[in-house]
Order: sequence, then structure tokens, then C-alpha cells
Amino acid sequence: MELKIDYEFQSKIPPLTADELLRLQESIMQEGRLINPIVVWNGIIVDGHNRYGIIRQHPEIEYDIYE
Repeated sequence: MELKIDYEFQSKIPPLTADELLRLQESIMQEGRLINPIVVWNGIIVDGHNRYGIIRQHPEIEYDIYE
């Protein structure tokens, strides 16, 4: 399934600080997978925008989708 980002919806979500984003990326890289799934509705990401951004940079990372 190809995931889509609704940028209007995404803009409503408070962004992570640089430190929070770095810690999230380190955690994902250490685990080698996402612990929490990317939540989607009709293929549009509802929860997990930051995680999705990280896994797009690291396609080897395993992840699940919850619809």
C-alpha cells in the first residue's frame, strides 16, 4: 500500500523538537523496526508522520500499518 500524506492534516499536528526527532530516529534504528504501526485511513496517514519520514530515509526498516 502506498501511503499518502495530507499536508493540511499534518500541519495540525505539533511538530517534534529537533531533539525529540533525533531520539525517535535513534530508537527506531536501534530496534531495526517500528514498534508502533503507522495509522492510516483510506491510505492517508493519520498517526505516524514523523516515523514515516524516518523510514522513508531507511527503507530497510520494517513497519506495520494499522487501518
